[in-house]
Amino acid sequence: MTDSHPIIHAFQLDGGGSATPIPVEEAAEAAQDKSRLTWLHINVLNPGALNLLENQLGLDWLIAEALMADETRPRMMELNEGVLIILRGVNLNQGAEPEDMVSLRAWITEYGVISAGRRQLKATADIIEKLEQNMGPCGAGEWLTEMCVELYDHMQSAVTTLNETTDDLEDRVLVSQDESIRESIISTRKRAIVFRRYISPQRDVIARLQTSELPWISANDKRRLTEVMDWLTRYVEDLDAIRERSQVIKDELAAAMNDRLNRHLYLLSIVAAVSLPLGLLTGLFGINIGGMPGVDDGNAFWLFSVLLVALLVLEIVYLRKKGWI
Repeated sequence: MTDSHPIIHAFQLDGGGSATPIPVEEAAEAAQDKSRLTWLHINVLNPGALNLLENQLGLDWLIAEALMADETRPRMMELNEGVLIILRGVNLNQGAEPEDMVSLRAWITEYGVISAGRRQLKATADIIEKLEQNMGPCGAGEWLTEMCVELYDHMQSAVTTLNETTDDLEDRVLVSQDESIRESIISTRKRAIVFRRYISPQRDVIARLQTSELPWISANDKRRLTEVMDWLTRYVEDLDAIRERSQVIKDELAAAMNDRLNRHLYLLSIVAAVSLPLGLLTGLFGINIGGMPGVDDGNAFWLFSVLLVALLVLEIVYLRKKGWI
């Protein structure tokens, strides 16, 4: 989104599912025509974007500032017969992480749509493609609904991928207790948290749109928004489940690693318990002072070795009888 003109795309919708492209130099003037719905998509990173919004398109400063904001959170605000809506979409740009969600800001009235963004958004390209195929939105309410559908349709693949990753982590923990799995668990849980941070408030935005009294949002649009609401509710529930499952997997991994450590410590304890009497005897008979038994006996070493072996066998028998090994 680095074009020299702040307007990236400009269309006049014909009300039948298609649209006529407008030269960007004529788009601001065409937006004043209320006989046909005009859609302008603006690059807010362009230096001339704020001047275009306030002076050429005549937007209220509050709306212009919201469209130009550096940091945004999903929300909506009704003003007169228009609505400011800020949503987030999955980042499908090459080399980007899906959870690094792209902001879409839009000011929508019955006669015009002014959308804005800082990065490319796949949902915008999808709507343009539908307009080219004569299958696009016919009015402002349908544009808003279609945009919501496109945004949340792309979210499905991201949430599904997270679910599959969590399933794979569960299988890996059952097969092996490799400590490197911990990093994958943390990464998955973090991605779920980031997704939920933006998807949850968008559910509230859709809920407000459903109850809105804006005349250009039809009953059919609200029925489609109800479907979007169901999707978002399911996504939020799935993300909550992924967070909980990730924590359970992490606990399972920690428990398995503790069990393995305990087994090793137990084995070392058995070895120490068996070696203690033997070490005591060998240490005692290894002192070089007078009076040690067997010093003058040539068979004393072998007798002592047999004694140590017999003692080792007795210890093992005793430990097995007690069920300790």
